[in-house]
Amino acid sequence: MTHDRYDDDRPGRNQDRYDDDFDDRPRGSNPIAVVSLILGAMSFFCSFATGAPAIICGVVGLAKADKTGVGKGLSIAGIVLGGSAGILSTLIWVALLLPAVQAVRVAAATSNSVNNLKQTGLGALIYNDSTNEFPTAHHRVNTGEVVPAGEAANRLSWRFTILPHVEQQPLYSQYSASATQPWNSPANRPLATTTIRTYVDPIDAPTSDTRYRVLVGPGTLFDPAFDRGVKFQEITDGSSNTIFAVETADLVPWPQNKEVPFNPNGPFPAVGHPARKTALVVLADGSVRSVQKSNTQTLKAAATRNGGEVVALE
Repeated sequence: MTHDRYDDDRPGRNQDRYDDDFDDRPRGSNPIAVVSLILGAMSFFCSFATGAPAIICGVVGLAKADKTGVGKGLSIAGIVLGGSAGILSTLIWVALLLPAVQAVRVAAATSNSVNNLKQTGLGALIYNDSTNEFPTAHHRVNTGEVVPAGEAANRLSWRFTILPHVEQQPLYSQYSASATQPWNSPANRPLATTTIRTYVDPIDAPTSDTRYRVLVGPGTLFDPAFDRGVKFQEITDGSSNTIFAVETADLVPWPQNKEVPFNPNGPFPAVGHPARKTALVVLADGSVRSVQKSNTQTLKAAATRNGGEVVALE
């Protein structure tokens, strides 16, 4: 018996192909998502070198995952790892670089401070050339003026005396009429808020105060027993071995006669900027030396002009 082909109830097409048309399982692959994960993991060691590519690949992987349904989790993991590692690495690098940046800043400021101290020392030498003596710790209107000790404590400082020789003649002339008054008198008080860059350590924030001060005591260049300035020939230890001024840890108003007491029989006073391990000193010949703060014996020997000590301030 012959069957009509239209009576045949067998499937008219391949069953496997029919099943494939309705298969909703993910198809294909997403290698870019795998790459994102690998780069994200590597970014913990390579920072942004692989962190940024991990994020880019992750975004591309997510787009591909929307079409294929594969790799979404890997892409997200790559993005998270790349971003997290990049931030973490940045923080680590910042922590490592900060001390180096600070060291460079201190070194640059130290160089500028050395120049300021040299200019200060040169100002004292120019004053010596014109008067045949170094300035006294307190300002005198003329080299022959004798100032009582009680009054000297309130006088303008030696920093005012040498203003004309550190390129501050206009400021000196402006206050010359009140030069015999106390440093903080109404007439002189504006000086305390006037910034003299030569007297400021550049590592400090902008200030009108100073760290550049002199040692006042027996045998120093600012011996209180003298009613005048010390003369060059009285520096028997040599001008290159005798301290003219030091940089101190604390700040004082630059016009104030507030110097550093020195006792040759006592400990050497604390000197040096807190940010440095060394203390800067300017010598009577105008040169500047950097001396270890702990080297108090050398500093003490260099503090006197006639102690007969052998000093090496290198």
